[in-house]
Amino acid sequence: MKAVMKKLTFEEFLEQYPDGCGIYKLVDGEIVQVEATRAYKNIARYLVKRHVALPVETLQCNVSK
Repeated sequence: MKAVMKKLTFEEFLEQYPDGCGIYKLVDGEIVQVEATRAYKNIARYLVKRHVALPVETLQCNVSK
């Protein structure tokens, strides 16, 4: 008899996300480690550049001027 595992919700995934090295994603309710491919690196680079280029007001940071 095969044990049935409860599928994680997205909120549970965020709570249980493994700290440390690696990239993880939620696939059919399970945490899966994935390799950092060029596509993942390109997306990360794009997001960093986009957020760094935004004015502080857009990011809603509590930064005194």
